[in-house]
Amino acid sequence: MSKSIRTISLEDIDRYQKDGLISFEGKPHNFCICLVDIVKSTNKISKIYKDSIKLRNYYSLFLNTMGKIIINYHGNILKNNGDSIIFYFPKTTDISPDNKSSFIDAIECGLTMASARCIINRKAHEEKIPPIYYRISTVYGKVETAKSLFINSNDSNVKTIDLFGHVMNLCAKINNIAPDNCMVIGEDFYNIILSITSKDELSSEYVFQEIGKYHIEPNQEDYKIYCVLSRYNRVITKNKDSNTIKSLEGDKKDSSDISKQYRILLVDDDVDILFTYKLALDSENYNVDAFSDPLIALKSFAEHPVSYYDLVILDIRMPSLNGIQLFYRLKSIDMDVKILFASALDAAEELTSILPGIKFEDLIRKPINIDHLIYKVKSTLDK
Repeated sequence: MSKSIRTISLEDIDRYQKDGLISFEGKPHNFCICLVDIVKSTNKISKIYKDSIKLRNYYSLFLNTMGKIIINYHGNILKNNGDSIIFYFPKTTDISPDNKSSFIDAIECGLTMASARCIINRKAHEEKIPPIYYRISTVYGKVETAKSLFINSNDSNVKTIDLFGHVMNLCAKINNIAPDNCMVIGEDFYNIILSITSKDELSSEYVFQEIGKYHIEPNQEDYKIYCVLSRYNRVITKNKDSNTIKSLEGDKKDSSDISKQYRILLVDDDVDILFTYKLALDSENYNVDAFSDPLIALKSFAEHPVSYYDLVILDIRMPSLNGIQLFYRLKSIDMDVKILFASALDAAEELTSILPGIKFEDLIRKPINIDHLIYKVKSTLDK
C-alpha cells in the first residue's frame, strides 16, 4: 500500500516559525549562567536503576537540595536534565558596583552548593543510595531569550523561558574541567567581579585559583578558568589529575584540650534578642559566643578547631547570609555540629524538606519563652 508524501511550502515554513515551539523575544540580555552537574551519574545509576525508590531518592535528593539553594540566592532555574540543573541570575544584567550583591549571590550560591555535599552524602548513606558528587560552573555573557511552548497530548499548553547562545555551551564546556565538588568560573565573570568589587574585599572572603584554559576559536586567546574557594570552608577536593587543592584552614586541629563544658554559637541580627538569649544561656553555665553579623559568626566558627562548638542556634532571616545559607557553610566545616533554628517565620515544613538531617524538633518558633529555649538546648545537647 503506497503512502502519499505531503509537501511543505514556504507558506507552511513561515507559519511554523510564527506559531512554533520557540518564539524569540526582544533584544539579547547579558546574564550570569550556571550549571550544576552530577559526576559520572550513569555509573552510579547503573547500580540502582532496578530499585525505583532508590532511583527517585537519588534524583530528588540532588535536584531538590540544589533547587532550594538556587532560589535562596535569587537565581532562576531554567531547566533540569535529571543529573544537572541550568540556572541563571536575572539581576546580573546590571554591571555596576551598586549591583555587586547580585554577582556575589552567584558565587555564594555555588560555594553553598559545594558545601552541601557533606550533608547530601550523609543523607544518601542513610538511604543506601550512591554518593553524589557534582561540579558547578559559572560564566557571563550574552544570551537570546525565547518562550518555549510545550504542547501536551491533552492539548494543554505550557510556556517556559529558555536561553540560547554561545555562553550556554561555554558553561557546559568548562564544567567538564572543574574539579569534583568545586565551583569554577569563566574569565568574563572573573573580570566583572574584579571590576565591581575591591581586591581587599574579595581576598578577605575568597581565593581564585586559575586551573586551566579553554580553547574557543583559532586566532583567539584561550579562555581562562578559575576555581573559587571560600576562606571559611575546610573542604579538600581533588581534580582529575589527583592534584590536591588544599584546605585553606589547614589540617583539623586536635580538640583533646577543649573543656567538657558545652560551647554554643548564637547568631541573630536582632541585638536585643541576642542579648536576652545569651544572658539566659550564660545563667545555665553554657559558654556562649553571640554574633549579630552572620559573616563574622562564620569566620569565628572556621577559626576554631572542629568540634569546638557543640551547638549552633541560628535565626533564619538575616542579612548577607541567612540561616539556611549559613547552615550549609557551617556543616561543611563540622558535619556533626548540632543546629537549632529560631525564627518567627512559619517555615517548619519548608526547612525540614530542604535541609537534610533537620527535623521538626530542631525548630523553635519566635517569640521564644526563655524556659522553652533552655529546655530545647538541654534536650538537643543530651541527644
